[in-house]
Amino acid sequence: MYGEIGNFSITGIEIKFVRHKGKYLYVYYLPSGLFVVVSWVSFLVPPEIIPGRMAMLITLFLVLTNIFNVSIIYLSKSLYISYIARA
Repeated sequence: MYGEIGNFSITGIEIKFVRHKGKYLYVYYLPSGLFVVVSWVSFLVPPEIIPGRMAMLITLFLVLTNIFNVSIIYLSKSLYISYIARA
């Protein structure tokens, strides 16, 4: 009884979503994190060696771009155009 309002029955449903985090951790986050750490090494390279620094940073940029493109291809299996695909 809820005071003077009346008697109410309560019903509900519980839905539990489970995501396997291991795949994302090993396939996307770990390589991206390692490449970021490697990019920090470019600060240890003397500023006079510009071609070496640029080659290292361009390679890292291309690898990270490739990881992003692969994640877009395999993760967005929707039938409609998403905002990321429009850009």
